[in-house]
Amino acid sequence: MTSPRLYWPRNLQEDGIYALDAGRRHYLSNVLRLRPGDAVTLFDGSGWDFHAVIERMGDREAAVRITGRKEIAGAAPSVRITLAQALPKGAKMDGIVEKATEIGAVRIVPFHSARSVPRLDAAKAAARLERWEKIAVEAARRCRRPDVPAIERIASFGRMLALAEGAGVKPAPARPGGGNRRRNHEEASARPTAAGEFFPAPLMEKGQRQQCRDLAASPSSPPPVRIIFWEEGGRDIKSLLRPAAGPPPEDYFVVVGPEGGFAPEEVAAARASGFTVAGLGHRILRVETASLVILTIIQYERGIFAAPDQPEGAGAVGTPRKERDRD
Repeated sequence: MTSPRLYWPRNLQEDGIYALDAGRRHYLSNVLRLRPGDAVTLFDGSGWDFHAVIERMGDREAAVRITGRKEIAGAAPSVRITLAQALPKGAKMDGIVEKATEIGAVRIVPFHSARSVPRLDAAKAAARLERWEKIAVEAARRCRRPDVPAIERIASFGRMLALAEGAGVKPAPARPGGGNRRRNHEEASARPTAAGEFFPAPLMEKGQRQQCRDLAASPSSPPPVRIIFWEEGGRDIKSLLRPAAGPPPEDYFVVVGPEGGFAPEEVAAARASGFTVAGLGHRILRVETASLVILTIIQYERGIFAAPDQPEGAGAVGTPRKERDRD
């Protein structure tokens, strides 16, 4: 039986004993009905699963003790994808964050575009960001992903383009459930900004911040392939993922618009910043569908969805193991 898996927002150490916060204590004790001696698994984004046992479990305190660790297969992604998503209406961004985490985006950049309907003040933006971070953690836990994607503070369109060039602020990794909500809101209030500009993200441990930076952006890596998707058409996405010469790229920065698409001026600005305009054929997809289709196509082309006993990059989805064994 597989033990429950929990995210831990700081660097774990073998043989360490860690006190659980109220949320994790409630989940293990009241939801899963676990007791001292029961096994759990912790992960901190470092590429390892840490095996642990419940040391004590009480009404006011609980703790787990690390007993060992196991490196997670495929912990280092062979392809790094940043999804820049214009804010859609309603709660659609919640689903996009969840599925983008499952499919393997290493960074998510929410931003305002000319046709974005939501316009958030500082307090609402901070609350949304905290919610998205929690959603990403839960999705990573469920799908047994070794890390949690970095989620940037909500940006303007111009700031998003700057992030694609590696300029400006580094990825702001998630510390789900961490930080001080009041302090975050005070910081946001202390820096009045127009809708579409940056808002402070929840604080995070130094080690965890560095782990997310290493995954999302490496200073020695070539610049990412920058693609903006537009319903008016552009290059075929396959031609961008299959270069005629040289190895396929490892980094992608893909930009998806809101309901109503991008304004022509935004597409022109992206082109001037080095983006290639691409399309997804003749059909017009919903914004929450388009993002996931794009991520899936990239992961399929790069072999991330290979069969479990095949190395990443060995090809697209392989023949099921039982069928290969019979052959």
